[in-house]
Amino acid sequence: MGDFDVLYPASTFADQEVVLGLPTGFPSVTEPGMTFKKALGWFFTAIGALVVVLLQSIIMLAGLTCGGENKNGFGTLAQTEQGAVDGFVIPDFQSIAWLGIPYARPPVGSLRWKAPQDAVRRDGALTTKSYGSQCFQTGAKSSEDCLYLNIWRPDSTEKRLPVFVYIHGGSNIDGSAEGPWYTVAHHYNVVVVTFNYRLGPMGWFLNPALLTGNPKDDSGNFGTLDQIKALEWVQKNIEQFGGEKTNVTLAGASAGAQNVSYLMHTALAKDLFQKAIIESNYPGIRPVSAAYKSSQQVLYNLLVAEGRAPNAKAAKVYAESHMTAREVRDYLYSRTPAEISKAYFNADMGAINWGDFYRDDIHAGRNHLPPPLVQCAENRPEFVYVIGDGFVLPRGVPLADFSEGHVFPKPMIVGTTRNENNMWNATWPFNFQEGKSLSALITEAVEGTNPAYRRLQRFYDAFGEGNANTFRQNYSFATHLIDELDTYLGSQMPARHMAAIKAMQQLPIYVYRFDWGSDPKKNYKIPFEDSWVFYKGAIHVSESDFFYQNFFGLTEGRNEAAYQYTAANLEGRKALSLAIKSYLWEFLHNRSGRIQKTSAQPVDWEPWTASTAQYIVFDADCAKIDVHTSTTAISRTPEQLYAAHAAHPNEAVRDFIEYYVLWAWNWNWYPNSSVGHFNTSPGPNALFDPAKP
Repeated sequence: MGDFDVLYPASTFADQEVVLGLPTGFPSVTEPGMTFKKALGWFFTAIGALVVVLLQSIIMLAGLTCGGENKNGFGTLAQTEQGAVDGFVIPDFQSIAWLGIPYARPPVGSLRWKAPQDAVRRDGALTTKSYGSQCFQTGAKSSEDCLYLNIWRPDSTEKRLPVFVYIHGGSNIDGSAEGPWYTVAHHYNVVVVTFNYRLGPMGWFLNPALLTGNPKDDSGNFGTLDQIKALEWVQKNIEQFGGEKTNVTLAGASAGAQNVSYLMHTALAKDLFQKAIIESNYPGIRPVSAAYKSSQQVLYNLLVAEGRAPNAKAAKVYAESHMTAREVRDYLYSRTPAEISKAYFNADMGAINWGDFYRDDIHAGRNHLPPPLVQCAENRPEFVYVIGDGFVLPRGVPLADFSEGHVFPKPMIVGTTRNENNMWNATWPFNFQEGKSLSALITEAVEGTNPAYRRLQRFYDAFGEGNANTFRQNYSFATHLIDELDTYLGSQMPARHMAAIKAMQQLPIYVYRFDWGSDPKKNYKIPFEDSWVFYKGAIHVSESDFFYQNFFGLTEGRNEAAYQYTAANLEGRKALSLAIKSYLWEFLHNRSGRIQKTSAQPVDWEPWTASTAQYIVFDADCAKIDVHTSTTAISRTPEQLYAAHAAHPNEAVRDFIEYYVLWAWNWNWYPNSSVGHFNTSPGPNALFDPAKP
C-alpha cells in the first residue's frame, strides 16, 4: 500500500457504475389496464431515455461528460490514445489524480526482456483510482505486470501547465511511483507524472543467448527503455490533462537522478523533455562485458540451485556442453523473477554487488584484509545496470560523461547534500548516547547487510574500546572524504563539463549544495545534536522533502532523515522549503529554464559558469533560513582526495576508504594495481573495464 492509499483509502472513491438500460419504474406491457395508446407512449418515452443515456455515454467517452467534471475544475475524465481514463478529486489539496494508467503492454511472458510495447487500446473509460502494481522487487507486493503511470494536476480550468515528470529512486532495484505528489501539483501549479519501470534483473539483464538482432532488445537496458516509453506517452497524451508537452522537466533523486542523467545521454530521449533536475546523482555506465559476465554467473547459480550441477564451476561446464543458446534462452525465461534475484545471492537484493570485486588486480598480496575484498563471495554476480550497449546508451563512457559530444544539453539544476555518505555509514544506532558500548555498535554494524560495515571491525581493532574519541575522529575523516568525492562526481563534475559545451552557453546550469542538519554550530533542535560523527545530518536525498513541499502535506517527510524532524524545528524547515520553492517555481514555469529574480528569493541564484563556478547553499536552523551563494570550491578534486587518503597513517582508515570507493564507484584506489587510480577528464575513464562486445 502506498502513501496515498493510507491517506485516502480506495473506498473513499468508490466507483460509480454507468448502467445502460431503461430507467427503473417502467411498467410491463402486460400490466393490467395497459392500453395500446399507453403502451405506445411508454415505448417512445423509453426510446427517448435510452437515446439520452447513449448520448451521455458517447460524450463521456469523448472526455466531455458533465458527470466527470468538478464545478470549478478541469474534469476527472480525460482521453488518451488508448482510451478514456476517469480519475478523482483530492479536495484537501484542490487536485485531481489519475492513478494506474498503463503506458505500455505488460512485459510478461515472451516480452520479459524486450523493449516495451505500446499499451493496448480499450473501449470505455478506465477507472484510475488506485495505483498499478509495483515492478518486481523482493520484500514487497509486486509483479512483472507493472508499467503504469500516475498523473496529478491542480483542480482548476488552467491548460498549458508546466509538466513535472519524476523518476523514483531505489538503486534501480526497488521503489515505485507512489507517493503524495499532489503536494507538488498543488504548490507548484504543475501537472505531475510518475511511473513505474522494470527493476533489478527484470530491468537490466544482458546475456548472449537473449540476443535477437533488434538493437533495443539487445541493449539489456529495459528499465531505461521503459522510462523512454513513459516519456513518449507523456508527449502524446499530456495535453489532454492540461499539460504543455513542450515544457517538460524531468527530475529524480538518487537512482532517479542517475536515470535522468542517462536519458540526457541518449538520442532516443533528447526530444522528450526540455529541462532536468538531478538530485544526489551517482552517474556510472557499465560495459557490455561486465553485463555478460554477470548474467552468465546468474545462469550458473540457477543451475546449481535447481540441482543440475553441484557448484558453479560444474554448472559452467554443464551449460557449455549440454545447452544450446536457445535452450539457455528458454531456461532463463522459465525462471521466476524471485529465482533470478536469488541467483545474485541476495534473497532480498538489499545488499548487492555494485562493482566486480572478484578481480585479480586488487587481490594480490592482500590476504591480510578482511572480507569481502579477498573472500569476495566468489560466484556472486555483480548487479549490472545501465549498460553501455552502443544504441540506447553510449559505449566507452563509464561515467555519465557530461562533456561535449556525449550529452544532449538542456537547462539543468544539479546538486548534492553535504553528508551524502552518511546515508550508509551512520545507519546503525545513531550514536553512543543510547547506552551501548562501542564494541556493541560495531558488532551491530558488522552483522548488517552492507559489506562496507565489515571494515569497521578494523577500526575497532585498531583503536579499541578505550579510544572512542580517536575512533570517531578517524571515522569522521573517512566519511567526510567520501562525502566530498560524492559531491564532486554528483554535481561539480557534471556542471564543470556542461559549462564547457558551446551549446550550453545560452542554457543555464544551476548548482546547489543542501546543508540542513550538517553544521554543528547551528541549532537545528534535532535528536542527539551533540553527537556529530554518528549523526546523519544532510544525508543522501534529504533535500527532497524540502524541494517538494512535503512539510505542507498530510505526511511529515518520507526519507531516511525524517527522524531528525521535530516540532521544534518545523518552522525552520517550512521557511527553507518555501525559499527553495521560490527558485524551483521559476525553473519549472519558464520554458527557458531561467530562474527569474523575484522578491520571494533570499538571494539571486546565478547559473554556474566556467569562470564563476557559483552555487547556492540551502540551510536553516530551527527558526530561520541560511541561504547564500558561494564560489568556494564545492569539493576537492578526486586527485586531491586520493592524496589526502593516501597520506593517512592508519591502514584501517585507508582500507575503509579504498574499499568504499571500489564498492560505490567501481574505482580501484588500492595501490600497486594494474588499473589506474582515476581519470575524471572528459572522455573514456581508465578506471573501468573497456566496453567490449
